[in-house]
Amino acid sequence: MTIMENGYFSPEDIRDKDRQQLNEMIRHYVISSKEQERVYLVDLDKDIPYHNINDLNEREIIWDDMIHLKPDGYDRMALLIYQIIKNK
Repeated sequence: MTIMENGYFSPEDIRDKDRQQLNEMIRHYVISSKEQERVYLVDLDKDIPYHNINDLNEREIIWDDMIHLKPDGYDRMALLIYQIIKNK
C-alpha cells in the first residue's frame, strides 16, 4: 500500500516529497516484481486523496482530522484492499 496524503502538507509542499518518493518506490517495486502473482498494489495515495478530493463533502465523510480516517474512510480502505485481492 502507498502512503496517503495528509492535511498538513499539500503535494506541492517540499515536506511531502519524501512521502511521494516512497510511494514511487512502492509502485516501482510492484511493477517490477518477478512475483506478479503474489505482489499487488493498493494505491491509497491515489484512491483516498485529501488535497485533491473533488467533493469537499466527501472529505468530511471519510477524513476524521488531517491525518486519520473516519470509519467510512477505513471502510473505503478495506474495500480497496478487497477489490485488489478478491480474485487472487
